[in-house]
Amino acid sequence: MQYVTRRYSSRLSTYKTKRWTHPTQQAPEETATLPSTTPSEHGSHTLRLRKHGNKALPLPSLFDPIKVAAREKHKAKKPPADFDSSNLTPFQQELQANPYAHALASPTRQCVLTRARLPEHFLIPFISNLPPIAKAESQTPSSPPQQQPQPTQPLLQPRIGFRSPKPSSYILARAAAFQHIAPTGTGKRKKDKWAVLVNQRMSRAWAQRKGVDQRKLDEGKEWIYDADMEVVIREKLVTDALKKLAWCAAAKHGEDGSGSLVGVMEEVIYEEEVGAVLYLGEDGVNKDVLGGVPTYDLKGLVDEESLVALREACGLEEGKEDIIVLWKSPKTVPTLLALELLFGFTGAGSAVAGTEERETAPRKGGTVDEESPTP
Repeated sequence: MQYVTRRYSSRLSTYKTKRWTHPTQQAPEETATLPSTTPSEHGSHTLRLRKHGNKALPLPSLFDPIKVAAREKHKAKKPPADFDSSNLTPFQQELQANPYAHALASPTRQCVLTRARLPEHFLIPFISNLPPIAKAESQTPSSPPQQQPQPTQPLLQPRIGFRSPKPSSYILARAAAFQHIAPTGTGKRKKDKWAVLVNQRMSRAWAQRKGVDQRKLDEGKEWIYDADMEVVIREKLVTDALKKLAWCAAAKHGEDGSGSLVGVMEEVIYEEEVGAVLYLGEDGVNKDVLGGVPTYDLKGLVDEESLVALREACGLEEGKEDIIVLWKSPKTVPTLLALELLFGFTGAGSAVAGTEERETAPRKGGTVDEESPTP
């Protein structure tokens, strides 16, 4: 059904007729098919084909499927990569099981203290946790009381062992760096060197929340920073390393799934099969073990209760040396990186003894068989 409406035009002194279509009736032009399209020569945009052999014209950017897909590309999820370790060359397989290669291949970030650009593995990332937006409190007497007061200021927290989409700042993963930025003094003599951890993106987000000028924010007063951050980070690094060691102790290894990622010294045949040596007690600390293999002494960093749990998880029997080995495998790379980060933070580092006299012959029962050929 169509209705005819007339509108008077003073300029032309005539009546203009406009036909209005009922909503339930479809207009003839809407049933027409959309014009044919084709990608351009270089594939950068879409062209609309025209009749009678006229030159094709580009579609508007809002309707061009090629440009729309390019704008939304960063939001789309990436498909899982097809990775087959059997197709790797021997050199690629060696790199895959090398923790130092993974550390150097991590993304480069800038330290806020030294301004040095380093791989992310050698830095501690910090995020700014903004306080929750205050909600209108209910006046009903039946509402339960609040258990703990909610924070009203943003909190600087290190993120270790997980990734966060929040804006991050990075600082050198050394205890000396946190000793340098630790808050000192009181009152007017108070120095907040740790405020360098607050970057522009963190400051902008908090300024927008408060509705103030970003340039007027005082990071030392607005943000909360733990004065014992060095101890907090050390505990987080220890917890992360122990969690990954426990996973290695429970994981299976080998083609048939009957092997383990953790072993003892008596099981070592070739030095090249070992990724690291770990001391869990006083026994064997001063003994000559595998030369050229990183060794870590956990006795001084981990409490006795955690060491006992780790011994049980690794299956160490009573009367044996408190020494375990991590086999070299791509599965143990995250654990080796966590150990290297922990000992690098404390300044102890990994002890690599006997590098000049690196053993290449197989070991049997802790002794070197000089007549055995190298693998």
